[in-house]
Amino acid sequence: PPFCEPPRITPDSPLAGKLTSLSVVFTPSVPIPSDGEIDILLPPGAAAEPASVSVTTDALGNDDRGTLRALDGGFVTFAQGRVVRVRRDGVGRDVAEGLEVSMTVHGVRNPQSSGPSGEYELRTTTAKRELIEQAVGIAGTDITPNALEALTVLRSDYAALEPSDLILSLTP
Repeated sequence: PPFCEPPRITPDSPLAGKLTSLSVVFTPSVPIPSDGEIDILLPPGAAAEPASVSVTTDALGNDDRGTLRALDGGFVTFAQGRVVRVRRDGVGRDVAEGLEVSMTVHGVRNPQSSGPSGEYELRTTTAKRELIEQAVGIAGTDITPNALEALTVLRSDYAALEPSDLILSLTP
């Protein structure tokens, strides 16, 4: 089944090659079990950095819900290539259908080249990896060229009136 509303996945920075965070917002139409999983598939060229990936959940802003977090309890975050997986630990409550989930995924590197990023995918599964919901074709963003931070120019074996090689080192 589809999510109640199309999921939204937006990077904090659109700069090419930049390590950034993603804002992920979705509303399940089927409950997510307390031991369920959430998978985010990044667009081609983007990658999750296993050493720095983490997820924080955002408190819901509606006054009638107080500070309830949609993803209560604990969870563990895994990253491999283009996939970020959030595995819930079974301690919290199921996420009810119609309850907006808002989280931030840290440690994602944007594609290296500028232009359309490509599309994201979002899945929720049971602990046994049985599909609950899936959204494909989630609109990406336009990746913009990154500014050049440093340029180093070195000469190798410099001697007067002799040809030498120049070594350029660019740091985006």
